[in-house]
Amino acid sequence: MPDHKRSIVVPKDLEAMQALDFDEAADEQLVSWDLSDADFTVLWQSGVFSILNSELSCLIDDYEDEQIIDGTQIETASRIVEELQRSASTEAVSGLARLHTLCLEGQRRNTGVFFFF
Repeated sequence: MPDHKRSIVVPKDLEAMQALDFDEAADEQLVSWDLSDADFTVLWQSGVFSILNSELSCLIDDYEDEQIIDGTQIETASRIVEELQRSASTEAVSGLARLHTLCLEGQRRNTGVFFFF
């Protein structure tokens, strides 16, 4: 049975963000991470999604799509992920670092971070 497709995506610009909204964004318009089941499991077990959900009043969960597009919320998400890296298991550090990088990209590009689970 194939893996369940899960991606974390940052549109490169507002045009890409609009295209993503209509499921028409080209790969070159996005910075994305296609998570393996192992990647997802490690992030899930780190508690990062639960903390983001609680702090940002969002619903990042398996079989759900969610977005963080408010600049202040992206900044908060970035801070949470960065802080969690410091106390995370060795196994979770690289995944959290990658998620942190995507949060920083969303901030820098003034777009957002989209979770397609």
